[in-house]
Amino acid sequence: AFAAAEDLDIGSVLSWWRGPQFDVPEGSSHIRKMQFGGDTVPMSVYDVELEDDWGATYLFGLRVLFPFEDDPARPHRYALEFGKLHGALICYQAGWAREVLADAVEGRVEVVNVCNNNFHMHRYQPRSRYSNLLKINEFPIYPDTPEGMMEMNSDTYYRLLNCGLKLATGAGSAIGAKETPAGYNRAYVRCSPEDGFEGFVRAWRAGKNFVTNGPMIFMRSKEGLRPGDSINISKGGRFVFHVNVQSDSPLKTVEIVVNGEVAHSFPVQEGAKTFSGKATLNIDESSWICARCTDTDMLLTNEELEAYRSPRKNLYQDPCRLRYAHTSPVYIYKDGKGIAVEKSLKEGLKILGAYKEFVFENAGVQYRKETVDAVGKAEALLSGKLKNCIK
Repeated sequence: AFAAAEDLDIGSVLSWWRGPQFDVPEGSSHIRKMQFGGDTVPMSVYDVELEDDWGATYLFGLRVLFPFEDDPARPHRYALEFGKLHGALICYQAGWAREVLADAVEGRVEVVNVCNNNFHMHRYQPRSRYSNLLKINEFPIYPDTPEGMMEMNSDTYYRLLNCGLKLATGAGSAIGAKETPAGYNRAYVRCSPEDGFEGFVRAWRAGKNFVTNGPMIFMRSKEGLRPGDSINISKGGRFVFHVNVQSDSPLKTVEIVVNGEVAHSFPVQEGAKTFSGKATLNIDESSWICARCTDTDMLLTNEELEAYRSPRKNLYQDPCRLRYAHTSPVYIYKDGKGIAVEKSLKEGLKILGAYKEFVFENAGVQYRKETVDAVGKAEALLSGKLKNCIK
């Protein structure tokens, strides 16, 4: 009913969250077609969320029931390997999770949320304390503002991309745990109805998508490159990217980001709810390119918006007019070289070093050696990339 009410084409049911939640009804498939009010929505019914001090990770489209018991001393990498073996799309809630970099370097992560449940309809959760969970000196602490929380989500995602990892943007709303509609933070994936559920998962895994909690954003290069696409070039060149945005509220910013830096900021007419523009980028090194935008939610009056303020408790929420959208990257590789940005690689090595200490302190003895050895391999991989990186 929730999925149909919000006009979702694909739905997800968590049968496991910190342990089994309920008995899944008998059936021959992990995809069940739910009907409500004349609408039919395919739902993935074996989905899993692991949520603990290691991070929050989703297994979407899992084809079999999840056999693991809840164990806060077990790193997520074991569950993620099971998910890969059984067809799941593997997604981390955010790029600031303690374990995400180690798992991503191992190839166990495919999606990282940029529109995550820091943001709910007409409000957001101040979570600056999540800025630096591994307590690394000189890492930024983001302000407890809507813009600060958006930057925390995007900057930590960019760091992963700058380490040469190919990761699609993700979104999640936490309906049930949070008072927000199903699909408030959602992903739009470029595929056709004939592709079915599995085609939807393949396209999202490939990064053929954008995520949003408001505006719709589309990016395409003159050469036909769209999010999820990649191209190899033998020398630097000029690429023209077209960006189109539609919203039901006034747009605030429209930008193109290259390797974590704003490469072009478009002028946006005050009060405009649509935008169309193009920018020429000079690409001289292997690079990823995304488009992003923000708008100002004007659907409520100030008095109506104030009703979304919650009591000052552990995860309180404040009213918010900020909404945003973000594409997955286009990847341009020069001379076959991977993307490697020096600053992010050095930060990544600090993260892995601090994570190794976290493993020693928190992993069960049966998991410790294997996980530490995997982190050592990840450190060696990032160190190798430093030899040929973008300064």
